[in-house]
Amino acid sequence: MKKNKLLYGIRQIFLGIAFIIGLVLLFNKPITNYLIENYHPVIFGDEVRTEKKTKAPYDWASVKPLNLFAVAKARAYHPQIKVVGGIYNQKLGLNVPIVNGVDQTIYSLCAGTLEPNEKMGQSNYSIAAHNVSSSKDALFAPIYQKAKVGDTLNITNFHKVYTYKIYAKAPVSQHNNTILEDSSQSNLTLVTCGNANQNSKQRFVYQAKLTKTSNYNDVPASTKAFLNEKYTLKSSRWNMIYLHMLETGKHQK
Repeated sequence: MKKNKLLYGIRQIFLGIAFIIGLVLLFNKPITNYLIENYHPVIFGDEVRTEKKTKAPYDWASVKPLNLFAVAKARAYHPQIKVVGGIYNQKLGLNVPIVNGVDQTIYSLCAGTLEPNEKMGQSNYSIAAHNVSSSKDALFAPIYQKAKVGDTLNITNFHKVYTYKIYAKAPVSQHNNTILEDSSQSNLTLVTCGNANQNSKQRFVYQAKLTKTSNYNDVPASTKAFLNEKYTLKSSRWNMIYLHMLETGKHQK
């Protein structure tokens, strides 16, 4: 009798595990998309200003096709991601954080700069992100699915906004590095997976030229509300720590 109960218990455990695995496989893409789309970083203004002094990773070998476990791991380690700005177009539904550097954690949740020491609004500012075929909002899916020549894209560090107009888009080989060359003009180069296939050796490139520079404070309220769906903006991490210490001190008295 005890043996039968033990076998029954073991069987139930295995059935439970199989059920959970089945659910994960069934809802793999929706869960992955949800984790990407609902990534909500906190941006500290003082850190964005000094981000250029921080050494960024360029670990190309670590970048693999997206999957639920890679994205879940990135969400678990997301405080290590130092967001320096964002790329957006409200009409396209594009609202993606930008990070200096390249590695699996960055590319699981954000767009990353392709070269060291890139500066927004200067020379050829080049960034890349995955094209998530199963989503209309995640990472560069809105660009691949909707963007066309003549559309505008905005890059911001939450102090300045740089508006670019797309003048070219084309498929290129993953080994074509000419698109990353410096330019005497202020251009934006976006790179994503071609044909929504992250295993493809083909990349899709969008090139845009700078048409306007403005202050973030002048951005319309509706646009700020759109951006606030993705980011929480704070003036300083140290101010937050100081206020927390003051609040803690009051409660202890």
